[in-house]
Amino acid sequence: MASKKRLLLPLAAICGALSCTNANVEEIPPDAPEKYAVLISGHTEERHALNMTLVYNFLLEHGFNENNIYVADGKGTDRLYCYPVDAAATVDNVRTGFESLQQKLDGNDLLFVYVSDHGGRIRAEDGSYVSTISTNDGSTLDQRTFAGFVDSLKHGQGIFVYDQCHSGGFAEETGHGNNVAIASTTADDSAYSGGIHNSFTAYFIKAHLYSQFSDTNHDGNVSLGEAFRFAERNHPYSVQGWQDPIIVSEQDPDLVYLLDKE
Repeated sequence: MASKKRLLLPLAAICGALSCTNANVEEIPPDAPEKYAVLISGHTEERHALNMTLVYNFLLEHGFNENNIYVADGKGTDRLYCYPVDAAATVDNVRTGFESLQQKLDGNDLLFVYVSDHGGRIRAEDGSYVSTISTNDGSTLDQRTFAGFVDSLKHGQGIFVYDQCHSGGFAEETGHGNNVAIASTTADDSAYSGGIHNSFTAYFIKAHLYSQFSDTNHDGNVSLGEAFRFAERNHPYSVQGWQDPIIVSEQDPDLVYLLDKE
């Protein structure tokens, strides 16, 4: 991936105004496993841009190199938010983003995938129903096609976070093997957010920032299981029962971490 200009939103201002400034970026030890990320948003609404801003800057502040983060966004251009964009969020560009990692990833590397988008549910050719996300050009990308892009990769730990309606279908499709998949709602239901950083994803990220509330076993680290439960009990729409977040994995989410253990 080409070198990209660093644009950072200090996460201390997570609920404040959006403004790009230089923030502290975690130093990466030279012998540390590589961390890669693919961030996807097929739409340009403010809530999606806020989600992408939050997640992109969180990753930069916690050990991800900016050149190892591929961003496919609705318009395919930088906007007045604090993250650079590699390409418009078309099916082909999403495929390209994953293909660019095929020669880079190995069994020691962490892969983080995040989707903030509108989601749908359609009948597949075999008569079953599959979840979809919208793309920049008005087409859709279904869970099976998406999983096909991912299954070609040879990464170590995979962490997938989906924040769109009907996102559970994507979690069910990708939450196997080395992957832990988190969805803001089930395959059959809608997802909701409102205001600044009020999506399920925002609370999942906040769990890592406010460990005094999320680290329930008090071991000094926030596992994916702890972050999921923190988001589940603090995200207003989940608390009110409007949506039902799920976590899908063959691993124990309480033994998997997004951030390096202390």
